[in-house]
Amino acid sequence: MRHQLKMGLAEKSLLLIAGIFSLNSQEGPLQHLQLATIFAEFEKLVIEFEQEISPLPSNFVNEWQRDKKLFAIAEKARTLRAGKARDWLARFMA
Repeated sequence: MRHQLKMGLAEKSLLLIAGIFSLNSQEGPLQHLQLATIFAEFEKLVIEFEQEISPLPSNFVNEWQRDKKLFAIAEKARTLRAGKARDWLARFMA
């Protein structure tokens, strides 16, 4: 399966994974800003990924369509935390 996707998708995925791993070393508003940016990039990657999955086995595509809904579960909380972190950054930069 991984060999049927464009190499750029794998590279972008690795970049997001590296960003997620770096979250362990941070706390507070900066962590929430970084997480918001990572998630925004992930959402772009999902669009690109979904354009490429048609040649993959139908059971994989069906499972992806089912499971991707999990990423929206904490959207409201993520949005609120990112907003508070942006407010903090604006005050910090002022």
